[in-house]
Amino acid sequence: MGPKILPKWIQAYDKIVGVILHGQHSMGRYRDTDGGMSELPLLGAQHIDRIPDVRDGLTREERVVLYVLHETQKERGDRNVPTAMLWGRVCEHFYISPDDLSEVLARLGARR
Repeated sequence: MGPKILPKWIQAYDKIVGVILHGQHSMGRYRDTDGGMSELPLLGAQHIDRIPDVRDGLTREERVVLYVLHETQKERGDRNVPTAMLWGRVCEHFYISPDDLSEVLARLGARR
């Protein structure tokens, strides 16, 4: 028997998985419905980090903020954590602007 030929949707899926798992940046070209050629969209860590997890709906960034908040609260004897302190510690994991951190905290239900 000759080489196994996979359906086009499996080939496209394999390319997307390659980008997600291996950080490949070029996904190639595909034929549009009108017959023209287009590039597949690039997916990178910055896009994947913003996709909510199916288990609980949290993104990777929200999960990091919650983890850092929990660890800092434990260090401070279950006292409240100032936002500036939390921002500095979250920035050790990834950069987030202070305004974006405030939005994440509001979305997660943090209170003053």
